[in-house]
Amino acid sequence: KEIVKNYIQGFFDAEGSLSFWYVTIRNKKYLQHKITITQFSEGERCEVLEDLKEMLKKFNINSQVIRLKEFNGRKFRLVISNRYEIIKFLKKIGVCYL
Repeated sequence: KEIVKNYIQGFFDAEGSLSFWYVTIRNKKYLQHKITITQFSEGERCEVLEDLKEMLKKFNINSQVIRLKEFNGRKFRLVISNRYEIIKFLKKIGVCYL
């Protein structure tokens, strides 16, 4: 399990991002956040992101892989947007650059 954790951590450190921003709704600010890893693939699926999603499940971390319209649909993104899932990711996997 430690090797899988290190693989995910290294992949995220090289290819991922952790974003925070505020959205204003009815004059009230809300903090938004997400973890993303973006990759390109020629196929209908992005195997590396699908594999990462399955690896994250082993740590009880839920994520989703979405296909973006950019680059003729060859761009895929793994997303963790739930606050509790992000906390689990940071605690169980961690990142090197923060």
